[in-house]
Amino acid sequence: MLLMIVGCTPEGVSTPIPTLPISPISPTNTPLPPTETATPEPRLSPSDLITPTPQDASLRLSALVQADVQTRLNLDELVEDVTIFPMRWEDSPTLGCDSATPTSANIRRVDGYWILVTAGEQVYDYHTNQAQLLVLCAIYTTHDIPVDVRQLIDPLAVELVMLAQRRLAAQYDILERRVKLIEITPYTWSDSSLGCPDPRQTYVAQTIEGYRLVMQVGDALYAFHTDSEKIVPCPLGQENLPIQADSTPTS
Repeated sequence: MLLMIVGCTPEGVSTPIPTLPISPISPTNTPLPPTETATPEPRLSPSDLITPTPQDASLRLSALVQADVQTRLNLDELVEDVTIFPMRWEDSPTLGCDSATPTSANIRRVDGYWILVTAGEQVYDYHTNQAQLLVLCAIYTTHDIPVDVRQLIDPLAVELVMLAQRRLAAQYDILERRVKLIEITPYTWSDSSLGCPDPRQTYVAQTIEGYRLVMQVGDALYAFHTDSEKIVPCPLGQENLPIQADSTPTS
């Protein structure tokens, strides 16, 4: 005989199945294994990046000018300094050296150089094109150099002029560019007064190289005497100038 025992529960009641609590899993970043990155080969080598250029025309023309100057010097004289500036000259046989030729805005121009050569007691002023045309415009003595030329070849003179400009600009509360240089003349002073003695002072007798500057503000003129470092204001008419040099005008 088969006996079956059936357990009965009230209808509609279910027995819950026991479960374990589930904790949320935090996402993690798993790093990927490093991969080898191929280094690209350079498309150009250093030698490919260097483009040979022809010799600068200014060097070639400078050598031609110096050779020409050397033919004009005595055996004991040497070229001391060469200053070169790129310029655009009037396209004529004189390259603008002929000041009597009228200038015009429509005149044809040519690229070239302004070359100033100092040798002995003289400065040689050349205009050139970029080929082989050399024009000797002028030969200046040490005390007869135009202001614009001296400022190009004499850095010390430029610094002293700037000191005078700053002083007058501050004195009259104006822009420095409104203080104009009219004359600059090299002098050899005989004592520490720099050619502007004060009767109440005593001075040391010595030879001092310097300049006499004449500056202009409006219609007024102002003189300064210098050594290689400082400037001394000296009223016009009260100067004690050595008899050695003519003034260097602006033109």
